[in-house]
Amino acid sequence: MSDLYALHALFWGVFVARMLFGWFSSARTAGAPRAEVPRTAPGARLLIGFHSLVIGLMYLALGFELSGGGASMLFAPKPLVGAAIVLSATGLAAWALLWFSSWRMSARLDRGHELATGGPFAFIRHPIYTSINLVALSTFLWVPSRPVLAAVVLVVIGSDLRARVEERLLLEAFGDQYRVFMRGRRRFLPFVY
Repeated sequence: MSDLYALHALFWGVFVARMLFGWFSSARTAGAPRAEVPRTAPGARLLIGFHSLVIGLMYLALGFELSGGGASMLFAPKPLVGAAIVLSATGLAAWALLWFSSWRMSARLDRGHELATGGPFAFIRHPIYTSINLVALSTFLWVPSRPVLAAVVLVVIGSDLRARVEERLLLEAFGDQYRVFMRGRRRFLPFVY
C-alpha cells in the first residue's frame, strides 16, 4: 500500500509545487480573454471547505480499510489499474496547471485573469477537478470498499459543485466568450459530462 500513498503524494505534490514555486505557469494563450473586474464567487470558501473535508474523509476511509477495521471489499483490488489512473490524473493536473496561469484554490478572478482555453481546457472545462475525481476513482479501485466508495461519491459531488460555481463566475466575467467555450467542451469527460 505504500505505492498507493506514494502515487497520491506525487499527485498532490504537483499542486504544492505550483503554490510554493509558481511552477507550470508559463503557458499563455495568445489573445485569450482577460477579466476586467475582480470577482469572487459567493460561497467559494464554503465549497473549498466541503471539498477538502470529503477528500479528507476519503483518506480516513482508506486508512480505516487498510487497518483491517472496515467492511469487506466489494471486488478484488485493482492496484495496477488504480496506479495507471492516478499517474494519468497527475499528468492531467500538471498539464492543466501549465496552461492555467492564474490558478488558485478559490473561485476568484483578479483583474487581468486569463481564461484558460488551451492544453486540456481545449477538451474539458475543468481538468483539475477531473484529475481529483480520477484520483478518487483510483483509490476505490485500489481499496474497493463501501466507505471508500461513499467518500469517492462525495468527492465527485464536491468537484461538481465547485465547477458549477466557477462557471457562473466565469459567465459573469466573460459572458458570451465563456458561453461559446462551454458549448465546445464538457465539464469533466469529453463528449459525456
